[in-house]
Amino acid sequence: MLGVGLAGAASLALGALTVAVVLLMLAYSPWLKRIALVGNVAAALLASLPFLYGAWIAGEPDLGLFLISWAFPLHFAREIAKDIDDAPADAGHRSTVPVRWGLTVARALVMVALLWFLVELPLLDWWPGLFWAMLPAYCLVGLGAQRVLRGAPGAPGALKAAMLLAMLALVVATAVPALRPIIF
Repeated sequence: MLGVGLAGAASLALGALTVAVVLLMLAYSPWLKRIALVGNVAAALLASLPFLYGAWIAGEPDLGLFLISWAFPLHFAREIAKDIDDAPADAGHRSTVPVRWGLTVARALVMVALLWFLVELPLLDWWPGLFWAMLPAYCLVGLGAQRVLRGAPGAPGALKAAMLLAMLALVVATAVPALRPIIF
């Protein structure tokens, strides 16, 4: 309630968004996570929203939307990769993507999401310095992809480490003048 109140004090629209986020979080555990793909999308969206909150409070909500479009695929890929690793234990009692539609579909979803993450920044070409700061994260994304494709466990850990390095890259690229984007 405090979070909703503080968000509403900052902006009525942000307060309304926060109410929707709370409702989504309340629906996740009892219902959404039990529906193949829907739970993965909900978890990835919720994990990506802190970027929007930070950008909104800083007065740059459009940048927050871009950052969500950049963070979402990596979170989504990790969610599906976790389901792939858990598929043997989930068989028979959970409806996850690999259980419901098979490992081939699950792996394809991970690869599409990782490709989206890998190509979005270079294609936009609006923040070239960030690309170089992102190289360590990109390497971990490659490791995660390799583990998913080979059926080896551990892809979620590599993708989680890539998330951390990607966030650090944002900080470094913003703090180092030579890497700073034009929009800041």
